[in-house]
Amino acid sequence: MQKLIIVSLLSVVVMTQGFAQISYNDIFDNMAVKVNPAKEQATIKWDSLTKCDFGTIQSGAEVVYEFKFTNTSTEPIRIDNVNISGASVIPSWENKPVLPHQIGTIKVIFNAGQPGKFNKIIKVRIQNVRQSETLYIKGKVV
Repeated sequence: MQKLIIVSLLSVVVMTQGFAQISYNDIFDNMAVKVNPAKEQATIKWDSLTKCDFGTIQSGAEVVYEFKFTNTSTEPIRIDNVNISGASVIPSWENKPVLPHQIGTIKVIFNAGQPGKFNKIIKVRIQNVRQSETLYIKGKVV
């Protein structure tokens, strides 16, 4: 009987020592749902100037400029939208992903209308990027 009590006490001590090594943080970490790590934010490097000065343009003329960029992130990126301040500017871009280290373009066509100076702001929204990229065009219509 004495041996049974000693063996029981020893097993209780051994069991409590084994459980004592697990902290509450370990228990909660094991219970937590594992989520995907945060994705790298897309980054680009402009290969062309981000400001284009068309200079003097004849009224009724159409001028074109291509803004070029390189995808410097490790994931493909996509241009979500391009917004222009004012009218007379038509942006175009390929609606397909730009792979890492590949070049993408945003083509801007300006239709010169009324004479005078113009300054246009172009906001480029890239997928999964909070802040938009800003491009500029300016010139003078005569």
